[in-house]
Amino acid sequence: MTIDEVIAAGPRWTRAFGSSAAGFLQFMRATLQRLKKKLGLTGKELLDGPMQMALGYDLLKERGFAEFMNAVPDQLLYRPLTLTGR
Repeated sequence: MTIDEVIAAGPRWTRAFGSSAAGFLQFMRATLQRLKKKLGLTGKELLDGPMQMALGYDLLKERGFAEFMNAVPDQLLYRPLTLTGR
């Protein structure tokens, strides 16, 4: 299916299944609409595996993935956890 076909099917899927989530990464209709506009997609692109991974990676970047990956390892792995959150 193309991205536009998945977006168009969203309301029908919501009525039938209670959700418009589609694909391996379970993209919601509104998320696909937003990514389509943001990335300048035509909608004719197939929502195949490589496209889903590309869209998912863009969502990770929006959430600070690069900063997370560039963090000093001991800041991520060796910081003692406490019940107080400090």
